[in-house]
Amino acid sequence: MEKEMKNFRKILAMMAAFCMLLSISTPITAKAAEGKLVVEGNVTLSGGNGNIEDVLITIKHGYMTDGPVVGTGHPDANGHYSIETTVSSYGFLALIVKPELAGYDNYSPSSNIYPGQNSADLLLIANGTPTTFSVSGAITMNGAALPYDLCPIVNFEVPATSGHKELQACGGNFNCNGLAGNKVIITPHLEGYSFTPESITIEKIDRSYNDANFVMTKNEVITETPEIPETPETPENNESTKNTVTLYFMTGSSPSEPGEVFEQFEVAKNSRGNTTTLAKTIKSRVPSKDGYKFNYWQEAKLSDPSVLGNQLYTVIWTNDTDQYIYAQYTKVEEPETSESNDNTVTLYFMTGSSPSDPGEVFEHFKVAKNSRGNTTTLAKTIKSSVPSKDGYTFNYWQEAKLSDPSVLGNRLYTVIWTNDTDQYIYAQYK
Repeated sequence: MEKEMKNFRKILAMMAAFCMLLSISTPITAKAAEGKLVVEGNVTLSGGNGNIEDVLITIKHGYMTDGPVVGTGHPDANGHYSIETTVSSYGFLALIVKPELAGYDNYSPSSNIYPGQNSADLLLIANGTPTTFSVSGAITMNGAALPYDLCPIVNFEVPATSGHKELQACGGNFNCNGLAGNKVIITPHLEGYSFTPESITIEKIDRSYNDANFVMTKNEVITETPEIPETPETPENNESTKNTVTLYFMTGSSPSEPGEVFEQFEVAKNSRGNTTTLAKTIKSRVPSKDGYKFNYWQEAKLSDPSVLGNQLYTVIWTNDTDQYIYAQYTKVEEPETSESNDNTVTLYFMTGSSPSDPGEVFEHFKVAKNSRGNTTTLAKTIKSSVPSKDGYTFNYWQEAKLSDPSVLGNRLYTVIWTNDTDQYIYAQYK
């Protein structure tokens, strides 16, 4: 009996050891399976008729495009992909994710993956289609356009590239180009005002947008009794010891005719980047001049303040001395009253495709003569209206050549140039 009990205890000891071995080895196997890095993201096709499921995604290891392939795959019908690689989650230097599809070019904003990351959104744009589209709109107040000297700041943010651009929208109109396939967030701001909506998000730019419109409302002013600032207990604040300089915004237009001080601000010496900007100082306040309208601010040259330097758009650079910035104006022309002195021409948008086959007038607009830049655009005239033609779909607008209206000229994307005669623009179909 005693011998049988000893054998039974040996069997129990062996079973306990076997169970302990299982409890140790099983998690190790699971962790090894979980260690492979899975890369995922979304693919966007812009333009063309490509099938998104035919996109080949290749993942290579290293910083160079000729590194070893560690994974390949295709997105699903919704553009989402998930590819298991042969590298572990932290056992790699960098990965390059490249999408390919015949007839498309790669415009992915960020296709590099580093340790601690596992996603990359990809963008392919069809050959021959626009890579950028215009995004424009208007800011109104009390149901009307803003006066020209009221200048909200409009911020365009592209999250995929961590980039943004600020534009002054004097009079309320603004326009900016965005890379096809990207998400853009448009946010206006101006001290003392609120906006409805607060911002507009375009999830994927795949065409020109001309309806990013906002309504601006003046905030109610609450008057408070100003506090009397305490006198700081610091050494005498002289030019040699302080770390700031003064920006003087002048009503005049040059160092030789400076006018008067319109506004002044204490800012950091030797500032670069976004440390000192128009938005952080003068904002949208502008001086007035009889018979003229304000155009832009222009700084005195940093290396020689006796002459004018650069036009200011957003950022202001400083050195270690006070700086003067001058107002630039344009003369307000009185509108002509007689037909012979009319400063406009007519744009005729035709249903036909060439001067020899013009079709009928689809729309027509009075616009400025000899316009350049963003003065006359598709967004300000025809907008998204297009003609129809049996068996065809509208493709784009193409203008008659300015120097010879009997032949076709350039394809129109956004801006329309005019001269001093009426102009014809023809519909192209496919």
